[in-house]
Amino acid sequence: MRLLLLQLSDIHFRVKTNPITNRLSSLVAAIRSIAPKPDGCIVLVTGDVAWSGKKEEYDNAGRFFEDLNKELTTIFEAPNLHLEFIPGIMIASFLKKTRNYGLLL
Repeated sequence: MRLLLLQLSDIHFRVKTNPITNRLSSLVAAIRSIAPKPDGCIVLVTGDVAWSGKKEEYDNAGRFFEDLNKELTTIFEAPNLHLEFIPGIMIASFLKKTRNYGLLL
C-alpha cells in the first residue's frame, strides 16, 4: 500500500488574512500530480492552528479543513483518508477562554 503523509504545521490562522487559503488549489493539484496515485492519505496538522487562540481564527481554520477534506475525498475514498490534529499551545488559550480547559487534559 502506498501512503501519502502530508504534514501542515503551525499554520497560525488569523481573523482576516490567511495565505494558506489561497494555496488550497495548488496543494490539491500537487497531490493529484503524484504518480502512481497513493492508496491512502494521512494529513497531520501539527502545532498552532490559530494565531492567538480566538474563536474566529478557529472558525477560519475549520472552513479551510472542511474544504481540504472535501477536495481530498475526490482523490481518496473515505476509509483511506484521515485528518489528524496534534495541537500546539494556542489551543490551551482557546479552551481556557471558552472555559473548556478541562478538554485539553
